[in-house]
Amino acid sequence: MERKPIKISDKISGDRILERISGSKNKYISRFGNYLEYVWQYRAMVTTAVEKDFKGRFKYTALGYGWHLLNPLTHILIYYLIFTALLGRDIPNYWLYISSGMFAFSFCSTIITQGAGSIVGNSRMITKIAFAREVLVITKVCIQLITLTISYIILALLVGISGVGLTWNVLWLPVIMIMMATFSAGVAYLFSGIIVYYRDIQNALNIVMGCMLFMVPVIYLAENRSSPFMDFIWSINPLYYYIETVHNVLWAGIPPDWSFMIIGAVAAAVTLIVGLLVFKKLEHGFAERL
Repeated sequence: MERKPIKISDKISGDRILERISGSKNKYISRFGNYLEYVWQYRAMVTTAVEKDFKGRFKYTALGYGWHLLNPLTHILIYYLIFTALLGRDIPNYWLYISSGMFAFSFCSTIITQGAGSIVGNSRMITKIAFAREVLVITKVCIQLITLTISYIILALLVGISGVGLTWNVLWLPVIMIMMATFSAGVAYLFSGIIVYYRDIQNALNIVMGCMLFMVPVIYLAENRSSPFMDFIWSINPLYYYIETVHNVLWAGIPPDWSFMIIGAVAAAVTLIVGLLVFKKLEHGFAERL
C-alpha cells in the first residue's frame, strides 16, 4: 500500500496542537508557581503563630518548656504501665508498639480536627485581614510536626536506654512524617472549607476521628484481625499504611514496605491536591458565611 505524503498544512496543524498542549502545561505550571510564591510570602505569619503557640502554651507554668518533654514521657509511661501490664504481656515491647502508633495517629488526628476548624475558629481575622487562608492549616501542621519530632526523639532515646535497640531503618521516619503531614493537611483543607457552609460536619468529624483510633492497628496488632470487613476498611484508609510503616521502622526495626510507601505517597499527594482545589473553590464565600 502506498503511503500518502504528509502535507505541510497537516504538519503545521500538528505543531499548533503541540504548542497548545505545551502552552497549557506551562500556564498551569506558572500558575502553580505563582500560587506557591503567594503562600510563601506569609511564612513570617506562620513562624510567628508557631512561636506564639509554643511560648504561650505553658507560659505561666513552673516547668515551662519542660512540659513539651514531660507530656510524651507521661504518655509512654502510661502505655508501659497500663497497656503492657494488662493487655500486652504476650507482645514483645508492646509499649513501643503502642507508643509509636499512638503518636502517629494523634499527629494526624490533631491536624485534621484542628485544621478543619481553623477557618471558622479564626473568623474575625479572615473577615478583617487579607492574607492567604492556607497558612492557618500550615500553622497547625508545623506545630504538630515539632510536637511529633520531640515525641519520637524521646521515644528513640528510651528505646536505646531500654536495650531494645534501634536500626538504621528509623531514618525513614522523617519521610513518613512528611507523608502523614501532607495527607492530614489535605483532609484539613477539604473539610475546613466545607465546615464554613455546614457547621455540623465539624462535630461529625471529631466523632469519626475518635472512632478511627479503633479502626487502625494502634492498640492491637494488625496480624490479629479476623474480619474481611476490617481488611476492606484498612485497604482504603491511608492512616493504616502510615501507622503500619511507623511500626515497621520503629517497633519491628525492618525496612518499610515499598507498596505501603507508594500508596501512602500517592494518597498524600492526591488528598492535598483535591483538598486545596475544594478549599480554593469555596474560599470566595468565606467572608459572607462567617
